Amino acid sequence: MRVSEYSVSYETLENDPMDGNLNSDLSRQLSVKMAQIYAETVGSLEPLIRQSGLDCSEADLLAGNVNRLATEALRRFSVPLISRIAAVLNRADGRDPMGATDWSVVLYCLGGARTLREAISRCMECFEAISLRMGRMSLRTRSDTAMLQLDSLRAAPSVAGCAIDLHGVINFHGILGWLIADRLPATTIALDYDRSLFAAMALPNWPVPLLLEAGWTGFAFPAAYLDYPVARTGGEVVDWPRHSFLFDVENLEQAGAFADQVRRLAYRSLCEHSRLPSFEQVVRSLRTSTATLRRRLADEGTSYRSLKISCRRELGLELLRSTTLTIEQISDRLSFCDSDAFRRSFREWMGTSPSRYRQGAKPIGNR
Repeated sequence: MRVSEYSVSYETLENDPMDGNLNSDLSRQLSVKMAQIYAETVGSLEPLIRQSGLDCSEADLLAGNVNRLATEALRRFSVPLISRIAAVLNRADGRDPMGATDWSVVLYCLGGARTLREAISRCMECFEAISLRMGRMSLRTRSDTAMLQLDSLRAAPSVAGCAIDLHGVINFHGILGWLIADRLPATTIALDYDRSLFAAMALPNWPVPLLLEAGWTGFAFPAAYLDYPVARTGGEVVDWPRHSFLFDVENLEQAGAFADQVRRLAYRSLCEHSRLPSFEQVVRSLRTSTATLRRRLADEGTSYRSLKISCRRELGLELLRSTTLTIEQISDRLSFCDSDAFRRSFREWMGTSPSRYRQGAKPIGNR
């Protein structure tokens, strides 16, 4: 297929911390379009509206009168709606729909990896293991760019298929950013659909470059991020949609989960002072109690010890990639008692030594 760039006015994700209004408008319009597709292919929206508690009538939803609704409320409403449309499309293609545990299996596989590269590799195998009910995933690298390709194995293109595949791209971009507890810059979004099908969704401008008729569906990002450590586990799945380029993040700092707040405090202290705060210092900073913080972190599937390890690992990888500091100096910056302790921990994190990792790592440039 011919590769054509869809001409839009945008600020790239790397240069702009995501405009809240643009992404809210895009989220709402996507939800409206999915509701319209559901009404055409499945049936009445009223049962889903009642179940989700969405304060909106079916008529208003289909007409696009949703500006007063919160983006997050619409996203929660859209989850079962999207699943049912995907099931209809799978059956039309002669494939079984996704099972209730398929997503859980995929997230479990992702969370057990050490690096983003390993997580993607595990996910590719998982897609095969569940009989391609979620399609096929592949990873290509070209120069300094990685391309995550998501082939939904559609028998024929359609507006419904385009919308579902677009949601798949959004979801996996959010999940991978969530895994590394960082913003994963999406340099390009690619859709293997022609202009007419995409135009039928009548979406607002995109925050990242969008390629239509691209010959593949997925997104591209800097390949150096493939070596970023996985900072989350499957038990922490609470807020991954906030890491997607689509999600309205204007109140991200205030609305973040406890684990994210604790991690930001610890990482900042490690970067600025070469030491990790004590648990008591974190408790005071968050104006909570020791028991409450321990319980909240446990509810989110983590602990302060795990978050400290994650902070050390991320900063250690960054210093090895982008500085000429010695192993001893990096050990001090990470608040290890000596360089041998750092080497032992690094081998546990990455399965190799700091020196060997540095030899094979490419600098990522400014983040």
